[in-house]
Amino acid sequence: YSKLDIPKRTKGEIGIELCIDALIDDHVDYVTECQDCGIKSYLFEAVWNKQKKLPKEIVRIRSWSEIDKYF
Repeated sequence: YSKLDIPKRTKGEIGIELCIDALIDDHVDYVTECQDCGIKSYLFEAVWNKQKKLPKEIVRIRSWSEIDKYF
């Protein structure tokens, strides 16, 4: 096994490259980063992120059926 020389990219950078419209994730940093890149972001609520304060543009969702109302 040899270490590959692959540049690290953020989810925001990858999202821009792939022209995604939205991100659904349970990690506050990832949704914030993507929102800052202009990608509509949804935080899937989990035990580890319930207490985190979110920017007003990021929507907190609690179930997959709840996401339907946003698309």
